[in-house]
Amino acid sequence: MITRIRFQFLLSILILVPCFALFSQEYPLDQLSPQSAMYKHAYYLQDDHYQPEKAAEVFGSQSSANQILAIQLKQIFDSHGFKPVYSEIPSVPEYTDSTIGKQQYTPIKGYPDIYLIRNKTNWEFSSHTMGVIPEIHHKVFPLGTGVLMNLIPGTDRKSFLGLKAWQFIGVFILILFGFLLHKLDTFLIERIVRRLIQRTSLSERHSPYGHTGELSGAGAHHTPLISVAAFSFGLRLLCCSGIQHC
Repeated sequence: MITRIRFQFLLSILILVPCFALFSQEYPLDQLSPQSAMYKHAYYLQDDHYQPEKAAEVFGSQSSANQILAIQLKQIFDSHGFKPVYSEIPSVPEYTDSTIGKQQYTPIKGYPDIYLIRNKTNWEFSSHTMGVIPEIHHKVFPLGTGVLMNLIPGTDRKSFLGLKAWQFIGVFILILFGFLLHKLDTFLIERIVRRLIQRTSLSERHSPYGHTGELSGAGAHHTPLISVAAFSFGLRLLCCSGIQHC
């Protein structure tokens, strides 16, 4: 009886393991078609299979420069909510775009500069695409927000409450920056006002200072305006980076 149970258990494992493997990799990774090239790029940048050097092969080699391009391209795709429907991507090695008569595949119609070409037997992203990815990435993630994602690997893949990890880090940096900026502009404004008071020899009764020598009234409330404006702009930029219509 025990031997029979063990045999059934081992048989179940032998049946289920190939099934799990099948579901984990639904399409080939051989780059012999636009479908397999697109799938390979996405597959090796997922958390469970993260190997950027493998994803870089769709750019021609495993070089560090191509790894950066692979990651940047994925970030561009993610920022536009682009999720490839692999069953609709051409799986034929000899695929030809009938509109231009070339062996070329453009995954996002809104970005004609990003496209795959057939290089001998493999499908790869074109040299033109490799040249424009940094420019497109900079437009999608302005003011160096893309640098923040690259400083801490994985922050662009993990999200919470609708925000990526790098955005939470950015918010913390903005809060710290806003606090420091508030202290700085308060210090500068107080120095300027004190110099004006000394030069014009205003009496204490007409001075904007109280008896403690601190800025009072409207002057005290206007000092943080610069820091509040800077913080609001930065927060909007962080939350909207990578969102097309924000």
